[in-house]
Amino acid sequence: MISHPAEVSAENLTSILEKFSSRKVLLLGDVVADHYLVGHTSRISREAPVLILKYQEEFTVPGQVGNTAANIAALGGRPELVSVVGKDARGKDLIATLQRHKVATGNVVVAAGQTTLTKTRLMAGGRHTCRQQVIRIDDDSRLEISAEQRVALVENCRRLAGSMHAIVVSDYGYGVVTDEVWGEIAGIAREYGLPLVLDSRYSLLSRPGATLATPNEEEALACRVESGRDVGGREPVDIFGLGNRIRKQAKLDNLLITRGNEGMVLFEGKRTPVSIPIFGADECTDVTGAGDTVVATASLALASGASALSAAWLANIAGGLVVMKMGTATVSLEEMQSGIEALFG
Repeated sequence: MISHPAEVSAENLTSILEKFSSRKVLLLGDVVADHYLVGHTSRISREAPVLILKYQEEFTVPGQVGNTAANIAALGGRPELVSVVGKDARGKDLIATLQRHKVATGNVVVAAGQTTLTKTRLMAGGRHTCRQQVIRIDDDSRLEISAEQRVALVENCRRLAGSMHAIVVSDYGYGVVTDEVWGEIAGIAREYGLPLVLDSRYSLLSRPGATLATPNEEEALACRVESGRDVGGREPVDIFGLGNRIRKQAKLDNLLITRGNEGMVLFEGKRTPVSIPIFGADECTDVTGAGDTVVATASLALASGASALSAAWLANIAGGLVVMKMGTATVSLEEMQSGIEALFG
């Protein structure tokens, strides 16, 4: 049986979950339409050595910061999204999809001349087999956001912050979050005393001052902050040394590095880094959007007054649950409670 730190108990984690429904979370970042085309395969084409996919259905779910927001809603929280979509059919569809997921979209900027960021996945399988992703097609050119639109995004965040319990910034490099915008949002978080959670794919080291950042191991390695050598090379990486350097260089209160089937590592101030073992099976079904689920759960926990350690354990449970689902997915409060019971059973 796995031993748990004293503050990580079934009673403590459950008490944090019970607060989720009263928590409001402001989310700023890059929102993507995750579009799925689904069919079954029956034969090889005569025209080329490729499978013929018999169309069955298609649907759109929120991606990236939209998926984080949808996960917050699924966990009982109240997400308020601030982002940019194009004034196009995909943008209209994405807004409607977000609303169906109970995400407030009144502060999403609909920009003429922009194309809504879209990732299309073709899912295929036999009539009696599990559908799997065959190919992904990305329409994700960087957004050309005007100075006026950036001001509107920041002002929307400032106006909402007084009624929020946490802020999440999801920065995938598509143009919503710049250094200047980050500085403004970090200032707003400090002004209102809100936990600030950062999910940044490429700019972790230039986004200082977050309460918690949640890179995966690949993103952490890309920071290459170890002195004198390339930490992305063939030598085994000292994940603990790397994490400590990232946390100090990015001026983070806490850093949570997710490591796939090796679990997570939490770096928390002057405390010794804590390794958190993977929850559930070490072979997953689909990792799509798992990081968004981790961010959503951790931000709700911090918004509920949880310590970074308790937030990390809850995020670890949520991540273990969501990777057993196909495609961009969410986790419910009921599933989380069952996960806690399984962990401490």
